[in-house]
Amino acid sequence: MEADVLGLSWDEAKRRLESLGLAYETVWTRPTRDFFPVEESSPYVVRQRTEGDIIKIVLAARLRKEVFPNGLQD
Repeated sequence: MEADVLGLSWDEAKRRLESLGLAYETVWTRPTRDFFPVEESSPYVVRQRTEGDIIKIVLAARLRKEVFPNGLQD
């Protein structure tokens, strides 16, 4: 059985994979520069591929929103 979890939050993707009884492995990808702040506590799926009976999942942290001193948000 194939599950499409690309673009989902990791919490939702994990729930779907486990409810279907699918085996998975995860690995993180990180930016090479730290110019933009990231929110490590809310990863999402940026890549998935099936290797045999295991779904390989690549996770990335979401970019944090900036709030400037004047209250404007980027």
